[in-house]
Amino acid sequence: PVFSYDADKNDSTDLAINDALDNIYDELYFVDYDRAAIAIDHQTTIAQQSGRWHLVISALMLKAQCAYNHYLADKTYEALLTAEAIAEKYKQALDTLDPVMIYRSEINYTLGIHFHELGDFSRAILSFEAIVENERKYHGLKPGYLQAVHSFIGHSYLQLLMYDKGYLNYEQSS
Repeated sequence: PVFSYDADKNDSTDLAINDALDNIYDELYFVDYDRAAIAIDHQTTIAQQSGRWHLVISALMLKAQCAYNHYLADKTYEALLTAEAIAEKYKQALDTLDPVMIYRSEINYTLGIHFHELGDFSRAILSFEAIVENERKYHGLKPGYLQAVHSFIGHSYLQLLMYDKGYLNYEQSS
């Protein structure tokens, strides 16, 4: 996955789901979207049944990113919308499971790259700026992650001919 996270070291369910998602990534992600999606859906169901909503989001982001890599924009967006609905519905549980918004920021990251690829730079900027806002509040993201985010924001602003904002974000990405 683009940005993977450590499982709760004390939770065997988290470890098992993360291991399964890692195996899907290693074995199917780049090879066969349909088989990967079926395997990811199975892990999503296990995470849902266990109330591990952060891992539901992680699995859905793996599915969205897999679809993106196979140029399946409709399936990418479908997984993203599902993840957004889960994040909203289970916000209270996620505030405990994902206190610094790492998993929920990945939804915005994947939305941002999806919109960026489609040329919808205004929506890409909104998605990426939500990550920057989360970082201001929670300080849980890795510097490399934020560099990529600012780079995408900068490029999006340049595509909209908003050079000052574009260059400002490029500076923040280096």
